[in-house]
Amino acid sequence: MTHQNIGQLAIIVMIVGLFAGKAVMSIGTLLIFINALFNKNILQNLRKLLNTPLYLSTAIVFFLYAISNLWGDHSTSALSEVILHLPFIAFAFGFTAVEIEQKFLNRIMQLFIALIIITAAYVAINYFNNMAAIHAGYKVSHAMWVPFKNDHIRYSVAVNLAIWFCYFLSQWDKPFRLIYRIIIVLLALFIHVLAAKTGILTLYGLIAIVAINIILKKREWLIGFVALISLVIMPILAYQFSFTFREKVNYTKWAFEQAESDSNITFYSDRGRIISYKLCSQIISQHPILGVGASDAKPAMDKAFEEKYGTREHKSILPHNHFLMLILVAGVLGLFVGIFFWWSVWFPKVHRTLLFGGASLIFLIPRMVEPMWEIQYGITIHIFFLLLLSNYLQKQARSI
Repeated sequence: MTHQNIGQLAIIVMIVGLFAGKAVMSIGTLLIFINALFNKNILQNLRKLLNTPLYLSTAIVFFLYAISNLWGDHSTSALSEVILHLPFIAFAFGFTAVEIEQKFLNRIMQLFIALIIITAAYVAINYFNNMAAIHAGYKVSHAMWVPFKNDHIRYSVAVNLAIWFCYFLSQWDKPFRLIYRIIIVLLALFIHVLAAKTGILTLYGLIAIVAINIILKKREWLIGFVALISLVIMPILAYQFSFTFREKVNYTKWAFEQAESDSNITFYSDRGRIISYKLCSQIISQHPILGVGASDAKPAMDKAFEEKYGTREHKSILPHNHFLMLILVAGVLGLFVGIFFWWSVWFPKVHRTLLFGGASLIFLIPRMVEPMWEIQYGITIHIFFLLLLSNYLQKQARSI
């Protein structure tokens, strides 16, 4: 097998691993890294990493987390933090040894969409079989079971990514255009039933940029304005006909009303986010230059919580925001790394496409309200797919 073949195999393993479990993801991560490391073109791969802004910024994130442990006090958890963030360097280096061509990208997209359809169908069947219990749970912010270790935000990111892939495959694979469009509609309905707030907001963001693209570039004014109007109609219809969507909206209103109260501390999702912002800002003000280190982030948040709200039991939280988490971990240096990373995502000319822009939006919105880089699923679905699409666009640019 060539290194290209091994790299493609590793990518397939990663896609399957998202649904099969962390062990399979780890195998895929290791395989893509080894493929670039034990390679006669290793020096060329290293140069490619250093000369590609997104690869370089991704690798720097790994070293930021690793080095920040030097000024943390919890050395016992430092190794686990390094292991957790290994995919940053593994993907950044691993993608230098493989080139994503159009045909392979299509097959990968189709595989991912198929797995999303299978899992979404399972979730939907479970919902209809246990509707009463699930509806009762949504009244107190207990959502239905989903894959990815029951992680609604990461799973809704995956569903939106499948919708985005369907949109482009409907243009690239025209004989199956109708099938892809039907899948888009069904998955959009599923997103509303799942009622993950970030998933719904992301879906609306995708519709908005497609509508703007249709109006400004394709000059198809009617279709574009219909798409924009749908952004108003969809939530109204969902509120009327989807119990889960309606209860999530009602709960969110209540949660924000309760946000300023220090009594009856209960860790439902929205209130937990607001508390995490306040506590994190307090800690950052005490450690603005170097932060507290990756291994000390969670202990520092726990300590701040206990000092403010007492020693009553609660589940540990981290700042539900990407930039806040980086600043908490490494202070000013973390802020600069975060800025450099997002510059490498948005500003390189090769990334200025609708495909990459929409994918970046899919990953950006959840990171504004979640610590996406603090669990394996979040790192994988964000960094893996971002680098996959970047690799494809670089290949396309070289072919012109």
